[in-house]
Amino acid sequence: MVIDKKEISARLKLIIMLSFLVYAAVLVMSLVLEWSKSHLFELCLSIVFVVWVIFVFFKNYNYIWYSSDGPKLIIRYTSLQPLSSGKFSIEFQKKDFVKAEIVKSALGMRKNLILYSKTPQGVAKYPKINISILNKEEIKRLKEDLNIS
Repeated sequence: MVIDKKEISARLKLIIMLSFLVYAAVLVMSLVLEWSKSHLFELCLSIVFVVWVIFVFFKNYNYIWYSSDGPKLIIRYTSLQPLSSGKFSIEFQKKDFVKAEIVKSALGMRKNLILYSKTPQGVAKYPKINISILNKEEIKRLKEDLNIS
């Protein structure tokens, strides 16, 4: 099974970047053209923008590519947050797979996948992977593929 969220991730990253540009442009135009003498428009616009930014940082969306075809289990992910960097990959043999679990955090708004695999030193627990970008059908398929109850 393969899950690739490239299209929705690119669209979401574009929306995040454009929202910054549109906010800055509207704010500057409002101040230069003096649309609001009491600056109530700028205040409301800034409050809406800050709420939007907090929501984006709260959700912490990741681009995800998951593949269980072949002898290896491969998950590649990258954060979609502004100014974040790093491309991460988790790869191990299917025979070394121990278990996986999906945990909810941040008031149930964020879903994280935790993988466990056998290593010569014991059982390795990989860092949490945010899977909030996946829809219900993809989460269901992921659960079936990883035998998560």
